[in-house]
Amino acid sequence: MYERFTDAARNAMRLANEEAQRSGDDYVNTEHVLLGVAQVKSGIAAMVLAEMQVSLDDLRAEVEVAVQMRPVDSTQRKQSTTPRAKRVIELAMGIARQSQAKWIGTESLLLGLLREREEEAAGILGRVNVTKEAVLAHAARIRGPEDRTAEIEGGQDPRGQSWVDFLPNVMVLAAVGMVLYYVIGLLF
Repeated sequence: MYERFTDAARNAMRLANEEAQRSGDDYVNTEHVLLGVAQVKSGIAAMVLAEMQVSLDDLRAEVEVAVQMRPVDSTQRKQSTTPRAKRVIELAMGIARQSQAKWIGTESLLLGLLREREEEAAGILGRVNVTKEAVLAHAARIRGPEDRTAEIEGGQDPRGQSWVDFLPNVMVLAAVGMVLYYVIGLLF
């Protein structure tokens, strides 16, 4: 799942798991992802948050207040990722794809958290005045005139393009093949 993540984004997800364990949760939710992203100092998201005067301590305090008010879900047992946290990851992948970025960085995760409006992390970011527009503006300034995401966040693809980049084309070809197989079957 994390093949196209930068080293910083992978590290953020590892830290999100640690945050969930530290708080005694059996699951990784969006607030854990937020704390993970904020801890990776080499990631663009942490740089953006620092420029916006949002500290890890501020976020942690907001998370602790939010978690105290959340009802306990006793159905989850082994540590897993909640559907909303998975949705944030999917949103981050879509954001990176839309911006034609080769890699999914911490800033994509931060934007994904902001887009999942019904979840706690988006509310926390709103309370500390972090907006999509501000994240985009700060991230563009941090990157500079050319996109240096791979440099800043670490990790370059040693093989060139990933097979994931070709997946949509393969799926279209498979669908066309299935239609042809069906049509030919009807003719004979």
